[in-house]
Amino acid sequence: MGLRIPTSTSVPLPIIFVAALVCGCAATPYQPLSDGADAREGFSETLLGTNIYEVNFRGNSNTSRERASDFALLRAAELCLLNGYSYFVVTSSRDMATTAAHATDQAARTTSPANVFGFTPAGASTSTYRGAPRTTYTRPRPSVVVGFLEEPREDLGPIYDAVSLKDSIRTKYQMAQLETLGDVRGY
Repeated sequence: MGLRIPTSTSVPLPIIFVAALVCGCAATPYQPLSDGADAREGFSETLLGTNIYEVNFRGNSNTSRERASDFALLRAAELCLLNGYSYFVVTSSRDMATTAAHATDQAARTTSPANVFGFTPAGASTSTYRGAPRTTYTRPRPSVVVGFLEEPREDLGPIYDAVSLKDSIRTKYQMAQLETLGDVRGY
């Protein structure tokens, strides 16, 4: 018998399932936090005063703290430029990460034969227990309050050049450079 080559090009269901799981495990992309029922991940901002914004980024459990912080700063740089400024200063920052633990149910089945007066009945027992393994998920939630400046001022501490920071972060994460920044809410 020779080698049989399948003529069907369909992909087996288990491969599709695994591919869907892998694709679903990506870090949070740079996107605005939506207002709908799925408003769980992305950036948001609140105008606190003249040229002062609070910028937040909510990442999923596959998003590193560094990536989430970078995306909060990226949004701050974009807001700075959208408002006609070139520089910004971070006046405060907070890490509001959430951590959750998830215990998976485990099942054990034991079968043991017993010999009772010449009979060999088989007995089985199934137990379900909680506790191990335990998986911990951390979702980064950086929050920064930023003030915009027309010119850098040394008395305010570290000053960010909005264009340089925006370009640096977009390059770091291989994001397309946008010609227009869109509106204040995002793209």
